[in-house]
Amino acid sequence: MKQGIDNQTILNNLENIVVKFKKQQPQAKIVVQSILPTHLVTIPNSRIQFLNQQIVAMTNKTGVDYLDLYPLFTSGTGELRQDLSTDGLHLNKNGYQVWQDALEFSEAWIATRG
Repeated sequence: MKQGIDNQTILNNLENIVVKFKKQQPQAKIVVQSILPTHLVTIPNSRIQFLNQQIVAMTNKTGVDYLDLYPLFTSGTGELRQDLSTDGLHLNKNGYQVWQDALEFSEAWIATRG
């Protein structure tokens, strides 16, 4: 996104990865995680939210699960919480801890999805 790649290319690439992985590993449990928010003007969160909505549609279409972690990382303004980032894009130690905790909590949910 930061490199100027358009939304459709991002979505097509992600879907191609999912489809190829499903073909190569048909027994695998595939979960696509939401794109996390930023605190950067160059990558607006409205774009990320739009992409996340499109990713939900893609996961429904391809029959894989979607894990929405976006809300865990947002501030009251919808941007990446400043206490979770070093630069508005990359997570810091606290951010990685939130991510780890969320994934551990979600593991049971993922396992029950069959």
